[in-house]
Amino acid sequence: MRAVVLCVVLVLAVPVSFAQTDACTAFYNQAEFEAFNQAEGKTLQGIETFEESNISDGGKQFLPAPLNQDPNTFFGTGFPKGLLQNIAIWDNITPGPNPPDLNPSGSMFALYVIGPNFIGSTSKKAGLDLFVVGMSGSLDVVFPAASYSGVGFELSWFFTQANWNISVYNTQGQTIGQYQFPGTPGPEPQTSFFGIWCDEPTGRINIFYDRDDFPAVDNIQMWQ
Repeated sequence: MRAVVLCVVLVLAVPVSFAQTDACTAFYNQAEFEAFNQAEGKTLQGIETFEESNISDGGKQFLPAPLNQDPNTFFGTGFPKGLLQNIAIWDNITPGPNPPDLNPSGSMFALYVIGPNFIGSTSKKAGLDLFVVGMSGSLDVVFPAASYSGVGFELSWFFTQANWNISVYNTQGQTIGQYQFPGTPGPEPQTSFFGIWCDEPTGRINIFYDRDDFPAVDNIQMWQ
């Protein structure tokens, strides 16, 4: 009986990650994530803040996927010069978390960019806009250079608290980590941090929120 009780205690003490592989280590604290990368001799290569967008204060603009280094605007609003960092953000309409491949909707309402003070936002952010056309989906963040061992970012929700589901893929498209954790108790401006450090380069990260909402991502930092 004593051995059984000990086993139960250990199970309850497992972190919120529901699939941790030997290839990757997850972080839910930004300072710990950055300190770990520095201890590994890694260098911060860049941060995608979305501040290069010309979205107005309090504004919101829908945009087609992908958001990348190519210009992407609607009636002049969005990213006139594209993203600053070499990443690509897509919508993915495969149901549920851990979609095996890119699967964009092709909708002009696939993504959005918001400005500070939009429903409490404190900065410019990008997110999934499919909810406005009655569709569900997730966000794919793709790293064309495929050379980053560490990637971290902030996540926001706006209307309904639910769980974040993060899937990490290598450059061959194989899943090398899956993680689930609850959203913050309150909506934006509260944010969740998630970071991943892997023994092999990260090719793609999928972000799935358990509720149809307007999930947003911000401050995507990349370490090499």
